[in-house]
Amino acid sequence: MLPEEIIWKILTNLTDAKTIVSCSMVSQQWHNLISLNSFWRKFAKKVLFPELNSNLLIIPKSEVPWKLFIREKLKLSRVKHPAKWKRVALVNSPPPRFTHSGHLIDQSLYYIGGQCDLSQKRLSDVLEFNVITKTWNKKTFSYRNCIHPSITELPILARHTGCVFQDKIYCYGGYDGISQFLNLQIFDIRKGTWLGDVPVTGDIPPSRSNHTACLIDDK
Repeated sequence: MLPEEIIWKILTNLTDAKTIVSCSMVSQQWHNLISLNSFWRKFAKKVLFPELNSNLLIIPKSEVPWKLFIREKLKLSRVKHPAKWKRVALVNSPPPRFTHSGHLIDQSLYYIGGQCDLSQKRLSDVLEFNVITKTWNKKTFSYRNCIHPSITELPILARHTGCVFQDKIYCYGGYDGISQFLNLQIFDIRKGTWLGDVPVTGDIPPSRSNHTACLIDDK
């Protein structure tokens, strides 16, 4: 009987899914090895992402159910016109960020706030990306607070939500690293103006972050 490390080496070099299924029926030991999430993670790196250097492919070791991911991805690859990701070469791109919101208006994507990494402070900027010319532009704007006129700068927006309605982006909630927001901020794309702490009525919900928002008709 071959040592388990040799069997593992052989199995993790397989690239054909049907062959792997056949191998899983050889013995209980082979079945157990092929059932490991780490096995399918290696398969994903070798078969699904061959163009990426393994040092650049940073993917979780245990959180992702890799066998399920691969199965669904292979299903998509069999459709008549499969969707594909394509890396686009850009000039003067801003640093990657997360916990921001993104909104499509006409031929531009607007990215609001967020943060660049866990150690950096949250952001209060607005970036525009033209999907036709593939160019970036940092938007300039004015800010007016409806309740506190002395506040003239846009609050930090991260982990918030935003919805587009009639050329305006309605941002709600979020987290600035210290406290959560309850107020509503509205950005008018055409005028380049922010309206903060917009008065609202009705049953006002409690402060929140990491939520979702959907626009249906005018609500």
